[in-house]
Amino acid sequence: VDFNTGMISNGSLQVEVAGSQAWEIDFAGSIDNGMVDLNSIGGTLSDPGGLISNSIEANLGGVFTGAGAEAFVGGFDLIDQLDQFNQVDGLYTIER
Repeated sequence: VDFNTGMISNGSLQVEVAGSQAWEIDFAGSIDNGMVDLNSIGGTLSDPGGLISNSIEANLGGVFTGAGAEAFVGGFDLIDQLDQFNQVDGLYTIER
């Protein structure tokens, strides 16, 4: 995150589901008044047997919080476009 320009680049989200699935999404975006707008660049879903899909739809976002933007609360919703039953969503926090 470049707080001077509000640009977010080279972002990556990795989610492991009980050792059976690994999701990875690359993203970029921007910050406007503390709100974060993220756009998926590409992603994959794999399991211990290998690649399941590289057609992942992602809804990503969040908000910076605190007097000095010292914390981030984000959410994600990832769906395999090849099999809509493969999906994962959640919330997370990051603090400085």
